[in-house]
Amino acid sequence: MSVYQYGTTQITWRFKLDETLKHHYITIDNNEVVLLQGADINENHQRLLISKKAFWIKKQLKRHANQVKANVIKTGSRILYSGRYYYCDVIYDQSVVQPTITFNHSKFTITSNIGLTIDEASFTKIINQFYVDKCKNKLISRIRYWQKQTGLTANAISFKLSKNKWGYCKSNNELIINPRCLRLSPATVDYIIVHELCHTVEKLHNDDFWQLVDTHFPERKKQEDILKENFD
Repeated sequence: MSVYQYGTTQITWRFKLDETLKHHYITIDNNEVVLLQGADINENHQRLLISKKAFWIKKQLKRHANQVKANVIKTGSRILYSGRYYYCDVIYDQSVVQPTITFNHSKFTITSNIGLTIDEASFTKIINQFYVDKCKNKLISRIRYWQKQTGLTANAISFKLSKNKWGYCKSNNELIINPRCLRLSPATVDYIIVHELCHTVEKLHNDDFWQLVDTHFPERKKQEDILKENFD
């Protein structure tokens, strides 16, 4: 799988050799996020073709993402994790007490006792629990890393789901991180951590605060744009 960065959108594609085709075609469906088909070409040529269709691809990815949020989850749906959309397989098993979700580095598997489709409310519950279960293992080490890099220290760290905040720093310098940030790319998660660590020094979003953030995370404006795009 190859990756092309288009603004704040990461486009991952797979190339399928088909010498019978006179031209190269790009498709997006429930089986592949982005599939480029045609005669044999090197990766640089593939990247050029992807770049020319990047705007269209971004629109199609957003449409697929909206379908995931607005409709039911089923086999072939895409789930956002670590900044990328991953294929989801839904398996019916009447022996399970409640729907569960696992991730094996290439796809999500939902095992359900309610059928082969998962309604939005049920999906939100299980995916949020997935993020909660993962956050301590994934985020504690990153917070410790950034504390060492910046010299900024939180007095405590905890995780709390939120509908309107990626994180915040309490008056006693306890960092609260929203587990749902694991939907985002590692770079964006790092920015959230650095942002909140800077609040241990300056609680307000004033010039001193942003200067401190920029010192430790020069690409903060790019990450701010990504955060605005992804919160729902």
